[in-house]
Amino acid sequence: MINIMNVSKTYPQSKIKSLDSITVNIKDSSIMGLVGTNGAGKSTLLRILAGVYTPDCGDVIIDGHLVFENSKLKQQISYLPDNHYFFKSTTLNQMADFYKRFYPDFSYEYFGKLVSDFGLNPNRLLNTFSKGMLRQCEVILALSSMPKYLLCDETFDGLDPLMRAYAKKEFMSYVAKTGATVILSSHNLYDLEDLSDHIVLIDDGKVVIDRSLDDIKENVFRYQMVLENPPTDFLPDDIDISSLTCRGKLYSFIAPGSAVQVEEKLRNYCLSNNCTITYFEPIHLTLDEIFCYELRDKGHISFTGGDLNA
Repeated sequence: MINIMNVSKTYPQSKIKSLDSITVNIKDSSIMGLVGTNGAGKSTLLRILAGVYTPDCGDVIIDGHLVFENSKLKQQISYLPDNHYFFKSTTLNQMADFYKRFYPDFSYEYFGKLVSDFGLNPNRLLNTFSKGMLRQCEVILALSSMPKYLLCDETFDGLDPLMRAYAKKEFMSYVAKTGATVILSSHNLYDLEDLSDHIVLIDDGKVVIDRSLDDIKENVFRYQMVLENPPTDFLPDDIDISSLTCRGKLYSFIAPGSAVQVEEKLRNYCLSNNCTITYFEPIHLTLDEIFCYELRDKGHISFTGGDLNA
């Protein structure tokens, strides 16, 4: 289990506070999606978890131990940074031998399977590989190390759709077989929506959301409804409506809360305003939409969710 307790980090040269009292607990055998705006502190947090950086204050405890300068614990952690690095004039086979020195559980059998599945030549010089092929090499080496914890920063960036689908499938299979814990940071929220069972959203170095994906999706919806005899101004005062658009009798908006409660409030509103709901449908938001919705009042570009009048 990973316990992130009141962790803060400021870069001394720029005086930028990247993390501000972050506290998150990550369960074993889970896939956590780490999301946030550019510069929110995602990469900094992953580097602290990997033991590359040390926090200014607070602690990161993994399986009851501090991670920084803990070489034994780091043998169970694979960190895939957003900017991959390999030794010059080396092959994938040579990198596998190098990884074996640091990861005693490194599996050459699993390595061979992944190399074959990805269709790479392990004896070809890595400096002749494309960006996407190098990303595949990162995934192969990380998984073959048989880690208990996988820390991934934009790991699927640069993969073509076929390799992206295979990599995601292999991640899920690895977690199911080994009970590993994966933390995935990505700006492609569709990837995280496919994989994650838990989402942590950070903004300006602070936690905004720390909930299961199912819980998040059941607590905010986009609604579409048709009103007969609609009021001049549609303003239910007991519902926090955003992204409201309308075209004639058709209304679309986003609101938090359970769909049942929102529908009940809307029907009571219509009853008191002499209008009738003839069609009503709650629609689950995508993770992209949830991301924009949660950050709508935090000084970022405004989110309207589309204009029905356009």
